This record gives sequence, structure tokens and C-alpha cells, in this order.
Amino acid sequence: MARKGTLLFVSGNTELHQVLETLRSTYGFSLLTADKAKEGFELIKIAEPDCVIYDLRLLRDRRKAEWVKDKISAAGIPVLFLNDNGNGHVRPDEQRSSVRLEPIVKFVAEQSERLKKKSSARSRWSGFFRRAKIEQA
Repeated sequence: MARKGTLLFVSGNTELHQVLETLRSTYGFSLLTADKAKEGFELIKIAEPDCVIYDLRLLRDRRKAEWVKDKISAAGIPVLFLNDNGNGHVRPDEQRSSVRLEPIVKFVAEQSERLKKKSSARSRWSGFFRRAKIEQA
């Protein structure tokens, strides 16, 4: 299967890392992982991933979480924030609950489809320009 983009997963949850590895292989993504919030934010700047799954539980301070959300959103990178609006694996009272995989699987599938369409459009245009160049020669 051809590589379809890079997914950055920022979370200290080892069970979710295993799930993301399976999704990575299913959808053909390259997977970058970070266990710490700062490391994940640096990888966003350095690696320029195609999409991000970011566990906000790594940021204990709500202001820092809002800052990270604003910066990633401003960069235009599709992102799924875990533990925000019911996504992820922690209840509002901070008690551990079971992992909710549905939002994660849905996000990865949507990003795979988005990148496939983007790649297809790029291929059509590059083919058009190749043909135009040949006709001019």
C-alpha cells in the first residue's frame, strides 16, 4: 500500500499507541509519536504532519491546552483533540474510563480519504502539465 501521509499521535497512553499502529498500517500512514506535550508540539513544527491526534490530558493547565489548540488550528493542520468535548478516555471528573475508539478511527479514515483525494487531484494536474509540455515540444 502506498504511503498516504504522516499522522502525528501525541499521547502517553500506550494502549492507544498500539491502536494507532494498527490504523497506520490499515490506512497507509507514516506514524510519528510523542509521549510528552512539548515534544509533540515541536514535532508539529519540525515534521509538518498531515494530521494530528493530540491528547490534551498531557497538559494539566487549561490555558496551555487552549494555547496549543489555537496554534495547531492556526497552522491549518487537521487535528483531533482527545479529552475535549467527550473524545478520548477521561471523564470530566478526571476518573479513568474506557477508551473511546470511534472518534479516533473516524478521524483517521477521514484524513486518509482527504489525502487520497488531494493526491488524486495533484496527479491529474501533473499529468495535464506533462501532456502540455510534450505537445509544445
